[in-house]
Amino acid sequence: MARTQKNKATAGHLGVLKAKLAKLRRELLEPSGGGGGGGAGTGFDVQKVGDARVGLVGFPSVGKSTLLTKVTGTFSEAAGYEFTTLTCIPGMIRYRGAKIQLLDLPGIIEGAKDGKGRGRQVISTARTCNLIIIVLDCLKPITHKKLIEHELEGFGIRLNKQPPEITFRKKDKGGINYTSVVPNPKLDLDAVRSVLSEYRIHNADVHLKQDYEVDDLIDVIEGSRVYIPCIYAVNKIDQITIEELNVLDKLPHYCPVCAYHEWNLTGLVEMIFEYLHLIRIYTKPKGKLPDWNDPVVLRATQPTVEDFCNRLHKTLIKQFKYALVWGSSVKHRPQRVGKEHVLNDEDIVQIVKRVLNSSLNLLNKWSLGVYGFRFPLLLTSCHMAFGFLALSPVAMRQPWATHRRTLCKQWRGVVCIGTFMSLSIVLNNMSLMDVSLTLNQIIRSSIPVVTCALAVVVQRKFPTRQEFTALVVLTSGVMLAVWQGALAGKPYAICFCIASTVSSGAMLTFSSKLLSEKLDVFRLTFYMAPVSLTFLLPLTFVFEREAFLRYLPEHYDGAVFIIVLSSCNALCYNLVHSTMIKATSAVTTTVLGEVKIVGLLVLSAVLLGEGREFTLKMTAGCAMALAGFAMYSHTKIQLFREQRAPGKAPHKPGGGGRSSLQVLQEQQQYSVHADGSHASSPALSGRGGSGGGGSLPLHKLAAAEFGDERRPTLSIIKVGTD
Repeated sequence: MARTQKNKATAGHLGVLKAKLAKLRRELLEPSGGGGGGGAGTGFDVQKVGDARVGLVGFPSVGKSTLLTKVTGTFSEAAGYEFTTLTCIPGMIRYRGAKIQLLDLPGIIEGAKDGKGRGRQVISTARTCNLIIIVLDCLKPITHKKLIEHELEGFGIRLNKQPPEITFRKKDKGGINYTSVVPNPKLDLDAVRSVLSEYRIHNADVHLKQDYEVDDLIDVIEGSRVYIPCIYAVNKIDQITIEELNVLDKLPHYCPVCAYHEWNLTGLVEMIFEYLHLIRIYTKPKGKLPDWNDPVVLRATQPTVEDFCNRLHKTLIKQFKYALVWGSSVKHRPQRVGKEHVLNDEDIVQIVKRVLNSSLNLLNKWSLGVYGFRFPLLLTSCHMAFGFLALSPVAMRQPWATHRRTLCKQWRGVVCIGTFMSLSIVLNNMSLMDVSLTLNQIIRSSIPVVTCALAVVVQRKFPTRQEFTALVVLTSGVMLAVWQGALAGKPYAICFCIASTVSSGAMLTFSSKLLSEKLDVFRLTFYMAPVSLTFLLPLTFVFEREAFLRYLPEHYDGAVFIIVLSSCNALCYNLVHSTMIKATSAVTTTVLGEVKIVGLLVLSAVLLGEGREFTLKMTAGCAMALAGFAMYSHTKIQLFREQRAPGKAPHKPGGGGRSSLQVLQEQQQYSVHADGSHASSPALSGRGGSGGGGSLPLHKLAAAEFGDERRPTLSIIKVGTD
């Protein structure tokens, strides 16, 4: 090959010979048996740590061990004889926030690629590096450089080169389709066919975007080449003159150093940082200053926000919603960007994750777990106090005697609801500090089943078999749909979350009982607040007073913002929730809450373009939840039709009779005389108020108003007889 004249006529012949050599070299480097000398071997299997890996390659006794010791501070034995270093010695460079692993490899000799002097182990380790530093002796740098490059290239390492822009694709038929954007390329169609025929490839598409040679085409076909940047560190410059040093300084990729006297080691480290294309990205938690001490180091020519998320955690990109970026890569500070945005060095990034849950739970999770406002008892007390003050003008519109009579009759239920609500909120907020939001959602998705079980105990409302089956299917589907990421949490936090779920079910059950009897939504919320405060304030004073007083001076504005915003959100949530309970039932309210979660998941996939993140598990969970909701709705509709069937007393709010409120007011006139006889107003003697036709019994009249003889009879008679 060396004696063959190189021109277009001999290009095909030379290409065939080079392809044969490449195949033979590949078989030599990757033997089929198990007794070869390739691979890492003992003493060379060093774990890759840090942001990048750099390897020191060179002939024996050129100063590699001394250079490692001076740059990293890691001791590597150095002596005046060759092959002092027999294994790979790792060290760590810390520069500009980046951690760069530096490997001191044993010296190689001529013929290392063929296995001489453990050369295969050395070069195999060098293939795993992101940068290679070839340490040269300043007395004969050019000779050593050519020999080492020949050994590395024979092992499939291409130094300071870019992968060729050659598109190569095999196909089943059609022959060789060759195209090039260069008018007169060095690699013509005959040379391409000759090389491909040596690999027994007769049908393929080959497209060249630049002018390349046969060696580049062989590298693309082989597919096992690595392209690594390289720095030539010329050591021992104390032994040459200034004129010789000026000549070396003009050569590309060269860096003259003296490891013994520590000359120009800072310049070498800066050159390493530059050749690795490392950029530093600072993370910024929400509501806090950026973390300047521990940046995220990316190694890429054009790193994107997606690369940044993958470097933090593999699952973070699945929950990615958008990012806020400060720095030179954006026009505005901050600027909202997507995951395709290209980052620059020293940019500041804040990731906003997409988590679908109620706004109150998200706000509490952010304030308690992310922002650092770790005072759940105080936060819940503020919620209750704000609700009491906000509803005071509404409650004061009624006379105090009305509130006194109501509390005298319903105080037990109000105390139970206030206590269970306090326990539910406090335990849930405490669990959010040390449990993942996904696990919190999964546990709290069981509220419909828990509420149904408590309704059996408290109200003696037994569900039908179809209703209970629908609740189980709905709950299982929601749990599967919200299951995203790891289920992490401390044992005590998981217990708190379970207890919070049971307390929520108890609170809903007692609220349904009271709201169906006498109280309205505003009065119930107004009465519960003092009860909850009585329960919460002592605990807050004992456990969180001192810590909050230390926290408040440094975070006054943020603390006030969190308390006011979460209190407004909590009041709205409680009012809407109680209204739903009064209009339907406790179990139906929890079912609608589960359907809301599924609806948000589906809408985000359809309207917000998040269908790619909609996994098969989420799809199956949403389908199960919707099927359970359909079963529950069908069961309720059937029960409603049975109640409206002939033979039942239908509810006629627009008829000639009185409303249920009028019946209750008239029963206040029902009294007991001293002789034990009963007297009632004439209005209770009949439907129209007249006495003709005989008097109607009280429970029949109430049944006619409410549309059900079984539900309101006892409660109305009890109110009247009191």
